[in-house]
Amino acid sequence: MRESETRFRTLVEQSPFSTQIFRPDGSVITVNKAFCTLWGASPAEAQYIIDNYNILKDEQLEISGLMSFIKQGFTDCFTEIPVIEYNPQKTEVVKHTGLTTKWVVGYIWPVKDKQGRVEQVVLTHQDVTERKQIEAQQLELARTRARADLLNELLNTLAHDLKTPLSIINTSLYLLEKTADPAYQKQKIDTIREQSQRLNQMIQNILTVSYLDMGLDSSMRVLDLNIIATQIGEEFSDSAEDSSITIEFDLERTLPPVHANEIEFRRVLVNLLENALHYTPSGGRITLHTFSQSNEVGVEIRDTGIGIEASDLPHIFDHFYRADKARTTHRGGTGLGLAIVKKIIERHQGRIEVESIPGQGSSFWIWLPMFQETMTD
Repeated sequence: MRESETRFRTLVEQSPFSTQIFRPDGSVITVNKAFCTLWGASPAEAQYIIDNYNILKDEQLEISGLMSFIKQGFTDCFTEIPVIEYNPQKTEVVKHTGLTTKWVVGYIWPVKDKQGRVEQVVLTHQDVTERKQIEAQQLELARTRARADLLNELLNTLAHDLKTPLSIINTSLYLLEKTADPAYQKQKIDTIREQSQRLNQMIQNILTVSYLDMGLDSSMRVLDLNIIATQIGEEFSDSAEDSSITIEFDLERTLPPVHANEIEFRRVLVNLLENALHYTPSGGRITLHTFSQSNEVGVEIRDTGIGIEASDLPHIFDHFYRADKARTTHRGGTGLGLAIVKKIIERHQGRIEVESIPGQGSSFWIWLPMFQETMTD
């Protein structure tokens, strides 16, 4: 038995993998040289860990959700412990040591006697820090490429889409200089104003996409969507009246609140309502409907407009995508409006869906989590 124990300890000591041996109660029996190398522990620190550390009382492992794997290795069989970034400075009993943070994958198993009783538990760690760093670099590279592709697509789109309003503005200015007719001058001034607003909307959409893609934190508070829906609908009432379009409200009287960024959510409704107005012909109707179900609060924007072809529906939330009918309208933008809507809804842990029948209209549904007191704790 002594020879067997000697061989076992020699194997542990010479193992290239960080190894700890524990008693059944979780206290440490010994650690090997590879453990000290991996974690940067001096001989004195290694002895301190042997004397004081108990793996079954490690709160960091409990918080990270790995304690169940540890306990299985203590009582049952060989268990692989998922990859974790373990920071010794977050573990109370060893936080004053010089141990360094590492990404590791662990393997733990019990050593049992002939009666099946656990005598010792062996834990080995394999350093995967370099692999995780490479993965992080690859992820950042992929993100950088995606941003570069987005920027390239943006520049190509702008090069095309900015020409139209700029050409209209330049032509209108030229004609203004050639006429003294007040009515004709007013017509051209109105055209310039409309195209300037269109350019401004393009720029605002581009800035919004950039802001959302950067993942900036937003200010959240408790909101009543009935109030916001009513205000946005009233803001568009004049435009709707000018186009002979009716805006109707169907609001749930006891609508629960949500936790959201008011500016961003207003942007969602503005973009959807603008789309509805743009693609609903004279005499049409737009309905703002709020509702609640289960643990969600919803808003529906329903119109009687030109609708969306089935082939276009899977793509309408993509950056810069515009259906053929949208491309032909003189009020078309950069194809960013619905991409912005989806991005904002996703930032609020919500979801958006759409149904449309060409020639009959479209319905956009937004669902947000119902406000719970714990959201602001």
